Amino acid sequence: MDFPGVEKKDIKVEVVDNRITISGERKSKKEVKEKGYYRSESSYGKFECSFTLPEGVDGENVKASCEDGVLEVTLPKLVADKKKKSKQVKVS
Repeated sequence: MDFPGVEKKDIKVEVVDNRITISGERKSKKEVKEKGYYRSESSYGKFECSFTLPEGVDGENVKASCEDGVLEVTLPKLVADKKKKSKQVKVS
């Protein structure tokens, strides 16, 4: 996801009950001081989006990184334990 102008500390990624939520806040402030006038502009806005994780995703090991306004979220697949074997259950 692209978040131009949003700092890394203002982005939150959370996984709860097989659902990932990405939220944050965009803040910008411009000031111009020149001879004869002073101008100040501020803008703020919150954002949030949620997605249901597909079946087979390891929600415990989701990773996120942000660089130059681009958020990259890595959703690893669940690894089947190859050591697990079938177990026969005795009927009583």
